[in-house]
Amino acid sequence: MRFPSRANRLASCLILLSSRTLQAQIPNPPTARPRSRIIADIRESRTVALRGNRHPLLNTALDLSVAPSNYQMHQMVLHLKSDAAQQSALEALITAQHDKKSALYHQWLTPEEFGSRFGVAQADF
Repeated sequence: MRFPSRANRLASCLILLSSRTLQAQIPNPPTARPRSRIIADIRESRTVALRGNRHPLLNTALDLSVAPSNYQMHQMVLHLKSDAAQQSALEALITAQHDKKSALYHQWLTPEEFGSRFGVAQADF
């Protein structure tokens, strides 16, 4: 069994130390923590129709009638739009991750990190 030379061990230690130092120097990207977007009770009497969110096969020509009051909807999707600060922070991070001169170059986020920075506020769940 051959052991690495003293020079190789020293080089390995320097590489390990420099990589840890580099990780410590990577700045935190601009972050706008998710803020709550649902700030009041949701009331059916205060609804807003949004354009462009209806499937193209659904139209008034195919509308049969009002659904019965006991009809159970098994799935509903609620889309929440990012605020300007959160969107700006995300765009800055993406730009930095693709800039070879940036300390954030190819420093990808885990899904959990992405959600905590750019997702929905916990209160909105």
